[in-house]
Amino acid sequence: MKKTLRISLGLFAALSSQQLMARTEISTLPFTADQAGETYVLAKDLSTASGAAITVAADNVVIDGAGHAIRYADTGAGNGVLIQDGTNGLELKNLILDQGGHDPSAGENVFAIWGRGDIGRLNIHHNTLRINHSGSQAGAYGAGINLSGNRQRSWGNLIAYNTISVRGRSGGYGISIDPGARWEGQLEGNRISLADMGREPAGYGRAIAISGDGHIQIHGNHIELADSLEQVQGISLWGASGHMIRDNEIIADSAHTRAILVDGNSDDNTVYRNRIVMRSVAPGGASAGIRVRYGSDRTWVLENDIDTREAREAFPLRIGGSDGLGIPAGTVVRGNQLRSASRALSVEEGADVRFYDNLMESSGGYAAYLAGPSHGLSFNQDRFQGSVHLVGEVSDVSFCATNVTAGDISEGSGSHDYRFSEGDCGYPAATAPKAPRNLRQG
Repeated sequence: MKKTLRISLGLFAALSSQQLMARTEISTLPFTADQAGETYVLAKDLSTASGAAITVAADNVVIDGAGHAIRYADTGAGNGVLIQDGTNGLELKNLILDQGGHDPSAGENVFAIWGRGDIGRLNIHHNTLRINHSGSQAGAYGAGINLSGNRQRSWGNLIAYNTISVRGRSGGYGISIDPGARWEGQLEGNRISLADMGREPAGYGRAIAISGDGHIQIHGNHIELADSLEQVQGISLWGASGHMIRDNEIIADSAHTRAILVDGNSDDNTVYRNRIVMRSVAPGGASAGIRVRYGSDRTWVLENDIDTREAREAFPLRIGGSDGLGIPAGTVVRGNQLRSASRALSVEEGADVRFYDNLMESSGGYAAYLAGPSHGLSFNQDRFQGSVHLVGEVSDVSFCATNVTAGDISEGSGSHDYRFSEGDCGYPAATAPKAPRNLRQG
């Protein structure tokens, strides 16, 4: 009796295990994943001419590519995976999405993964996404991942360890998050490369683009911007407040580039411990390692290492510019290593900017270029290797416990009000802003 019972229980456990592990194969396209809680596995490499290859229409679905590839948008606009409005809890992994030969027209997109509307608790990881055409016309876009239009708070999202490459004439994105309401989550450990792209006619190319409020940690990502690019951005915030950009590495061989851009009234963001190398020798407008502009207030720039010494014209840190949105105010710059062959620091309209314990090193220009209208610039225990130039209306500038002397200052047109102190100017080390604590390590 006991032996029979043990055999019966063992058989039941084995059958139950098999049932729990049961998976639905995807062997033809297009396909709709519409069973909540189901795991779907790609059985082989597949392709589709246009439209959505896989549509996710149920909660808590797992899509496992099992290392197989889907070629999508071969002859018309379409997406690799389309996540429907109201879908939550999707896990998408181990899938290769390769955009086919269709070059989108105005009003079309070829996003590899497209989520629109109220979508949350996403876990998109270990996928390979290739965008091969975008932006030949205005309003024609390509992106590895595009999430947009949520009307309610979206939380618990993770986009991690994906490899994304984007090519096209213009307007291509690696990851784009454009929510209508608060979006919370992490972009972690992704490798994103952009190539063969300019600004016209569909706009800037961007490796990571965020708009809207939330708390998104953008950390541990590796971004490469090829020398075939011009006027592109590595990590871009526009109207995006409350985010953390930390521990990323950006290698930019591209011309007229912003490696990290805080823009368009993006407030209360932290840019922390990123490594940026810029190496473009192409002519054109000045590039910037970190750029803060257009009414973006209370940005904390902490402990970043930015080296632009190999670039023709690139400033490690560039603050200022209003474009009708206001001068950026309340920026805190602490503990950064800024090295350049031109300007290490360029302030071109800034208010109430506090510097503390930064290295500003220039081998062929100004360590700091301060242009007006700017006021309330306080330098505390900063080290300058190179001269400081003031031009335009620049007022209330303090050099406190720095190595700058009157002989290191050069002045252009305009009025300039600056002073020196051997001690801290009301900003002692004991109360200096600290790097955030208790962050998840990538």
